[in-house]
Amino acid sequence: MAQIFAGLFTEGKTDIRFLQSIVQKTLEAVAFNDCSGQFDIDLSPIEINKTGLGFIEQVLAASKKGQEDFCMMILCVQADADRKTLNDTYQYKINPCQVTLEKQPENEYCKILVAIVPIQETEAWMLADWLEAIKAHKPKIFAPRLNSREICKYPKMKKTVTTPYHVAEHLRTPEESAAYLEACLEEADGDAAFIAKALGDIARARGMSQVARDTGLSDENLYKALSGEQSPGFDTILKVISVLGLKLHVEVAMRVQRA
Repeated sequence: MAQIFAGLFTEGKTDIRFLQSIVQKTLEAVAFNDCSGQFDIDLSPIEINKTGLGFIEQVLAASKKGQEDFCMMILCVQADADRKTLNDTYQYKINPCQVTLEKQPENEYCKILVAIVPIQETEAWMLADWLEAIKAHKPKIFAPRLNSREICKYPKMKKTVTTPYHVAEHLRTPEESAAYLEACLEEADGDAAFIAKALGDIARARGMSQVARDTGLSDENLYKALSGEQSPGFDTILKVISVLGLKLHVEVAMRVQRA
């Protein structure tokens, strides 16, 4: 199996954290579907000193650094959605980069450029891989505490836009459920109702009625217990966790050394 070394360069400092996983999976999907899985993708983030550099100069520096560091074959470049149309972003950012790269020495720069251009006003975190996002513990975006909807702010818009956000819609696998519960446990700070609400989100994703039957509770009692408005008994918590196919993990807490 051949190996492809790819690099990821983004305009924003935090964009790499949100995009790396989804770009990796996208490249793997292309390799598997279009090339019969004959390629192994190795994606590495590229960080450069951007001080005083325009976008084209940044991409050139990233292309050269990736070529020098790990013989990069493909450079994935994310451009912020600052332009009014997709064509503008390509005309003023991506295409000039490609033209400039073609003029550089063959062995010093990676010249295969893959553009990542979100639609206007789409932030990188909106494209983020859900599992990686909740592992990154971004509760204000991905783990709303006790509300049934979350206000999502689009930073570049003059006017704040709100949109319904339902966590249960994103808990599609046991791994995602486990990562979500783990993130909530770390954030709870002793708030039992918060943990109950998190279990309620997972239960809704699985089917609340089925979870109620499996725990031996009525639908009404289970809804109340996992509503986030009260702290259910620990026996209820354990039953729900077991039925959901999850388990608690215990480890030694960090000790504070006394003087």
